[in-house]
Amino acid sequence: MQAQRLFEAGRRKGDRHELDLPAVACRSDGTKIPVRVLNISYDGCQLDTKAWLEVGETITLDLARLGETAVEVRWAS
Repeated sequence: MQAQRLFEAGRRKGDRHELDLPAVACRSDGTKIPVRVLNISYDGCQLDTKAWLEVGETITLDLARLGETAVEVRWAS
């Protein structure tokens, strides 16, 4: 419940850490997409990619030395 209230208030749980890390995103159909992680925090990250990601889409993000994690696209422009 606390996390939901922070989200609704427009606040994040963790500080964002700027970086420029190459990574690979994988769609549910197996399509691999090159991305760059521009910032990261406990509860999210910002990606840069030439591919279009749909809000609500779940992708697997493969981060070097950190492994894979499933993430949900929350915002796209």
